[in-house]
Amino acid sequence: MQVTLEINIEPSMFEYVHKILMDNKVVSIKPTKQGNSAIDSFHSYASVKWILQKLITIFFEEQWLFIQVFVE
Repeated sequence: MQVTLEINIEPSMFEYVHKILMDNKVVSIKPTKQGNSAIDSFHSYASVKWILQKLITIFFEEQWLFIQVFVE
């Protein structure tokens, strides 16, 4: 609890922790059974159909936009 308060009160600490979390954030995507059969190699989401622990910092911008649209 004390650490949380310190991070919230001290902006530089918040920025430091936020940077570490963002630099190490990973994304994993696994399609449902329906999605697995519906998304073939010619589908627009084929490039993001299966992703396993990919660092968020190495996504191409269009891949990240696809994922954002796909989730919504």
